[in-house]
Parts: sequence; structure tokens; C-alpha cells
Amino acid sequence: MIPMLASLMIFVLPALALSFTMPLLSEFLMLLAFLAAGFLLITIIGALIFLLPAAILAVVVWFLTGSAFRAGVVFLVIAVFSVLKKR
Repeated sequence: MIPMLASLMIFVLPALALSFTMPLLSEFLMLLAFLAAGFLLITIIGALIFLLPAAILAVVVWFLTGSAFRAGVVFLVIAVFSVLKKR
């Protein structure tokens, strides 16, 4: 139990000290971190949804032919067509 308490004091207490000494700075940094994480998550989910048809067709080609190369080519072709269609 004592080593766990020591690790708690090493990692948690400096963070608590930072939040009590400079609340505005730590809150601002947390806000920036959450905004960056949210933006990254939304971007990744949007890209996955955008590339979903290409991935589905690539999986179908891979199951039918057993060739990862052909599946990759199909994925790239459908992805390029999706990008060109969006513009």
C-alpha cells in the first residue's frame, strides 16, 4: 500500500499544485488539449466515413480474389474517385 501512495504523491500532487497555483493557465491548457483532441477525433471519424465505400469494396475484392495488391488498387481507385466526386 505504501508504494502506491508514494506513486500517487509523485504524479498527482504536482498536478494539483499546478492547478492551485495557476488556475487560469492550467484551465486554458486543458481547454486547448480538449479542443485539439475533439478536432482530431472529428477529423478521423469524418475521414473514416468518407473512405467507407472504398474500404468495403476493397474488402470484397480481397475476399473474392485473395490478393491484397488488387484490394489496395481498388481502394486507391475508389478513394480517388470519391475525392474527385466531392470537388
